[in-house]
Amino acid sequence: MSGARRTALGEGLARFSAWLDAFAPRHRALRTPVYLEPDAPAAMRALWEVVGFSDAMLPGISGDETRPERCFADPATEKVIRSWFADPRVRERWGVTSAAKGMEAVRAKLPARTRWLRAVSRWAFFTDETSGADDPPVLELDSSGVVRPSWPSYVEMVLWQACTNVAELRAAVVAGPVPASARELDPPFAPALARCWPLGEGVWALGACPAFQDGAPPKLEAEWSALYQSPAHYFRHVMALPQEELRRHFVNAYGMHYLAVNDGKLLDPERPSVPGFRSYTRASGAHGDRTLHRGLAEVDGLRLWMEKRSGTRATFVYAEPEQFAAVKALLARERLEVYEQLRPRRYRFTVAPRAAQLAAVRKLHDRARAAAGLRGP
Repeated sequence: MSGARRTALGEGLARFSAWLDAFAPRHRALRTPVYLEPDAPAAMRALWEVVGFSDAMLPGISGDETRPERCFADPATEKVIRSWFADPRVRERWGVTSAAKGMEAVRAKLPARTRWLRAVSRWAFFTDETSGADDPPVLELDSSGVVRPSWPSYVEMVLWQACTNVAELRAAVVAGPVPASARELDPPFAPALARCWPLGEGVWALGACPAFQDGAPPKLEAEWSALYQSPAHYFRHVMALPQEELRRHFVNAYGMHYLAVNDGKLLDPERPSVPGFRSYTRASGAHGDRTLHRGLAEVDGLRLWMEKRSGTRATFVYAEPEQFAAVKALLARERLEVYEQLRPRRYRFTVAPRAAQLAAVRKLHDRARAAAGLRGP
């Protein structure tokens, strides 16, 4: 790796690490060093040295007791692959008679220099390090024996997956390409992660996972994810969008309190009556035969998202967890009947880990140090 490339990559990784610490305090609390072998690719080593490892960084391997080191990744991956060959159809497809023989056949398909990264269901992912590249590509193998390109960059794959992990309920899928106005800006974490752009205060656009076809680079993605520091940041961003962009956006409802309100005229997105109410309509139903009315408005300082299907009386209201009590009081003042409500799911990565979790992470870290031949704290 050239000196200029090393410097640029290190700066991008440092910016990403600072962003991740702020976005996911759990990562900051659980972060530990990674112990790769001395001849591991340079960019791979730089990634783990700068950002460090926590469960936020789990694209490369799967499970609660895994880490990027070979002593964790190899057994975890091989366990999944051996399970493929419990199916006689898979053994027949590979022309083997046992799981052990199947594992031998899988190894024969791998490049001369590689490492396992992740195995889930019928897919396993690995690097191709035969070229000696600083940042090797990632390939995938399915249980039928087909090998395909997956990511052109190990580093970008890990960082992209970390973004999706820590965003959790603070990410909304948006149809269509990333806005041109965002793509004209310099990606803040480049060259480590080139598929993430700032959209505004506390809101970022994360491009879709590149889908390779016949080894060709991906075309402009058909959808992307809006990552937001908090629902309040996303609300302010969406409220400022032009009308033609509005219909592509809605909050991640799983991170919000959900209330079904009968005859909610004050908050009816079909017939808005609140000043500043932003609304749009779109086709709904199995055959697009109904209309979905969506809107957002700020009422008495409360940020509300609403939706209603044409021909129904119910309005569905989504409220931020911190504002839930005040929203309930607002509905009571307006004499609106709430006949159904659901609590939001919890943000894992914004919550400090428990003592037992810290102890488990330290135990895994100590195992990794020992496997690397290191002693002491």
